[in-house]
Amino acid sequence: MRKGLLLLLSLGLLASCSPKFYVFDAMYYRNKPDLEQQGVSKIKLIYESRLVTDGALDWQKIDRQILQTKEGGYKTVSIDIESWYDSRLKVSPEEVQLRLDSVFRAFREAIPGCEIGNYGVPVQNLNVQRHALAHAGITDEKTVMERWKASSKVREPAGNVSDILLPSLYIFNHDIDRWEEDLKTEMKYIREHYPGKKVYVYLWPQCYNLKWSPDYLLFLSGEQMRRMLEACYSLTDGVILWAAGRDTDDKTYISWDDPRVVEMWSGVEAFLRRHRIKALK
Repeated sequence: MRKGLLLLLSLGLLASCSPKFYVFDAMYYRNKPDLEQQGVSKIKLIYESRLVTDGALDWQKIDRQILQTKEGGYKTVSIDIESWYDSRLKVSPEEVQLRLDSVFRAFREAIPGCEIGNYGVPVQNLNVQRHALAHAGITDEKTVMERWKASSKVREPAGNVSDILLPSLYIFNHDIDRWEEDLKTEMKYIREHYPGKKVYVYLWPQCYNLKWSPDYLLFLSGEQMRRMLEACYSLTDGVILWAAGRDTDDKTYISWDDPRVVEMWSGVEAFLRRHRIKALK
């Protein structure tokens, strides 16, 4: 029996037994090739300006986006409405849930099999918030966790009506050990509160864009990307690789053949090959 199992492993025949894990592409580097042949899936990312006018849902815009999504053959959709999380607008968590639910229902009715969620649901980015609080002199772990949970409250109800949960865990700096611990904390919280929901984590292959950070928009190495993907593989259902594609001047767009991109992508390629990741069809 053991010899038979070892033979199957050596032939790679147990790969189909692994849970499905997807890597989605939402990167805006110039001259980026089609990555589907490498096992990367496509996702329709729809920004707030294409769904909302003056803070309210604009159904003409929404219908236009539904049509484009359907014509493009997309089955996985991430909308990105963030302004409603601003406490100054006084939009209650329950109202955020109702508004997002109406959008989600419209997409599902028009596109059978569509999976949809909103960026940043159901929790705030712990890794970035942790370092922002430290910059303000707040480092006590109990206080950090209280602040993180409190800032997530407006996002959490929307998780109840989402097909897929799309938390952001963009990394603040090159401290991968700290990031991994924050990933574990976020996922423990999400799995406890939303059992059975798919979780696709947003990753950015550059450090977060707070300009006072010494690591502002610096690229991650191939090994760092591989480590982050491996951590996500063990805890989540997939990742969405997002990048504005801009350099440290926040204006110049970076090309796909830039050495920093090539180095970063080497880690992604190694991960894709190791786990035989396939594109979602």
